[in-house]
Parts: sequence; C-alpha cells; structure tokens
Amino acid sequence: MKLKEVNWPRFFIRSAMVASAFLALSSVVFLIWYNAWVTKIEKNEMGYAFNKRNGQIEKFDRSGWIVRTPWWYDVYAIDLRPSQVCMNANNRVLNCKLVKFNPDGFSTFIEWHGPGAGQGEWIYEILKSYAFNVNEGRDCPFLTITDDMRRKSSQPATLPAEASR
Repeated sequence: MKLKEVNWPRFFIRSAMVASAFLALSSVVFLIWYNAWVTKIEKNEMGYAFNKRNGQIEKFDRSGWIVRTPWWYDVYAIDLRPSQVCMNANNRVLNCKLVKFNPDGFSTFIEWHGPGAGQGEWIYEILKSYAFNVNEGRDCPFLTITDDMRRKSSQPATLPAEASR
C-alpha cells in the first residue's frame, strides 16, 4: 500500500482559512451575545433588573458585569454621584442645588416613576423637579440635597421673604 503524498502548502492554507472563518464567526457570535446579554454596573452606580414576566425588581448589591437574559430582564443603573441642578430663566441662573439619588428610597422611586425612569440623564431631571418643589424634596426618600446655592448667596434679594428679615 502506497501512502498518498501530502501537499503541505495547500494543507496549511486550507487550515488557516478554516481557522480564520471559525475565529471570525466566533467573534461575531461573541459580540452579539455581549451586546444583548451583558451590562456593566460601575462602582458609582446602583444596578437593578426588572423581570418582564412577573414585574419583580431585583436590586444588585455589587457592581461589575451583570449577565441576564434579554427577553426576560431589563437591566438598569442609577448614578449615585451628586450632580448640580439649576433653575434657569432668560439665560440666567436663578438657583442651583447639589442633589444625589438616595438608594434607601429606591422602592418609592420605582413605585412613583416605574422601572426604567432612572436611566441616563433622566434621573437628574426627576431629582430637579423634586428638589425645587414646595417641600424642597423633604417628602422624597430617594432625594438627598447635599448643597443649596441659595443659602450661600450674598444677595438678600434672592432669599425668601421669611429669611430676609
């Protein structure tokens, strides 16, 4: 029995083509999986998942990579860093406050605004509306006012009537 002679250059070229195709297909599958299933929660964020089937909210105790099934869960993150929110009129700043989300009031926030309301920059608009309401956010357990620029102002005309006396 005679052994067949192997054409080594052709073998290596075909092997390289198969390996390249496998690597390209694996990369595409990984990118699709990563974009659909994986969410990163930063250290300065509070993450939670909303179960689409039963409406339950799962609050995460840690930061990092969260892997959830995309057709069962929506994963969200709320920024916990303080942010300056201002009231403007005619291109002039009337008042500014330094506000941040308080995680202790998370359940009240979800009850009032729904599961996806704290996503992105919308959280600051929500906190702004409560920080400048009549009660100045005292009735909102999810709002912490760190600093109020009105109290630091040296102009007595900007203070309320009770404080200017």
